[in-house]
Amino acid sequence: MKNIALIYFLVLSVVSVLYAQEEQENTIRIESIDSHAFPQMKAYVSVEDQEGSPNLTLVKGNFSAKIDTENHLSSLAVETFNKIDDSIHYVFFLSASGLMDGQPLTAQKNALLDFSTLLGETDSLSAYIVGEQPEELFSYVLPPDLPSDAVLELEVREDQAKIFDTLVGCVRKIEKEQDAGILKKNERTVFILLSDGRDNESRFTLEQTAQVLSESGIPLYSLGLKVLSEASLSVLHELARKSGGSYLYTPDLDTVSDHLNQFAELINMSYVVSFRAKGVKADDSFHQLMIQVDDKELSIQGFRNFKAVKNPFPLWLKLVLLGTAVVLLALGILLMIFRRMSLRKKLGISKRKCPDCKRRMKDDWEFCPFCRYLPGKPGKKKKTEESA
Repeated sequence: MKNIALIYFLVLSVVSVLYAQEEQENTIRIESIDSHAFPQMKAYVSVEDQEGSPNLTLVKGNFSAKIDTENHLSSLAVETFNKIDDSIHYVFFLSASGLMDGQPLTAQKNALLDFSTLLGETDSLSAYIVGEQPEELFSYVLPPDLPSDAVLELEVREDQAKIFDTLVGCVRKIEKEQDAGILKKNERTVFILLSDGRDNESRFTLEQTAQVLSESGIPLYSLGLKVLSEASLSVLHELARKSGGSYLYTPDLDTVSDHLNQFAELINMSYVVSFRAKGVKADDSFHQLMIQVDDKELSIQGFRNFKAVKNPFPLWLKLVLLGTAVVLLALGILLMIFRRMSLRKKLGISKRKCPDCKRRMKDDWEFCPFCRYLPGKPGKKKKTEESA
């Protein structure tokens, strides 16, 4: 019996240690990668514990990164997003199909208004209704300007909820707005979808939509609302996972606002990992970024593809052109000065100056013509005083 009891306690101790280690285990998620200024790059990385809360104890020394399994980077820097001045453009997708009538739609509207109070001063917000195509409720508004009446007056629609078509259509819309300069290409953009996961015969499939989101670099954060059943909620989880976002199951409609607050914390408490890629050509092709976090006895890795954007005017060329313009301007100013000096020399004007008006005079002038013939000058006052 003693041996059995000893074995039991040993097994219990081992299980307790393994369980404690499992509880401490973190996960890493590369939300998005900004490579518009390639080879200078920036990645938004979220490190979360098993409960989904952000791990805020990490420093630069905990992070390392590689591109295409090789060490092609330099000058790595790490800081938390809430410590920098960058802004976020949030894009909300509300579900207003017939099944959302009543409490489900009311919970979404109230959650959106509550979420807007968490935004920073420079953050912007757009909202669309999931339908045949993205139906705009409002776009690019700052938190104080949010049209709360338009949100509260929102009613259910007869249109079929085509989640995939709506998401793809909004990605294309944002890409056009970036090309038009309405939205900066390097501004962080985040999609937030509230839905029960039911898609009614979209032209795009789940895989195509996930690919469009992934290639655009826009993460999708999705709340799975349990309206009738849970059967279709796996779609939302899959879209969030493949796009770099996060998913929360929300069976209780009273917790919609709380879950959105959790998303806000994950987004704003993410790490910004900045570095310069080395040895990777700007070829407009996709490459793989690996970011590794080593913390005590844990070592976790996250992977995400990015495009090595080929810029027609890279940063170094812009700096060269700017420097050249400054040098040419300085040379132009010097040339004008030398030409004026040369002209004065031809006219016989040296460094001799009038003692009254301080203008330059020719060496053979017996009097200053400026003081004599130009009224209202210092010389006139002098002459008036002498005549008096």
